Amino acid sequence: MRAAWPCCHLSLSQELSNHLEDLQCRALQIIFSNMQYDKALRLSNISCLAERRRELSRTFFQRIIRNRSNILWYLLPAMHDLQITAQLRSARQYPTICADITD
Repeated sequence: MRAAWPCCHLSLSQELSNHLEDLQCRALQIIFSNMQYDKALRLSNISCLAERRRELSRTFFQRIIRNRSNILWYLLPAMHDLQITAQLRSARQYPTICADITD
């Protein structure tokens, strides 16, 4: 379970994600004396929570595909044939899985 914890963050409902973002927004307003959220994010050099979750998941996946001894390696789909994908306009090593995030 510990190896897959970043995946749990993507399964947050949109409502819960919004509540967490609101909490961060309120905290930054307290810290920066009612400064606009975007400005407070830039000033504190942090990104919104949704962006950080996406980046965390991306780096988590990158670590898995770079290390065949990772305990989650066997869960990956079969890699595309590199001779075929090299001829495509936007080649990807693994198939893209799109999730509907509009809960």
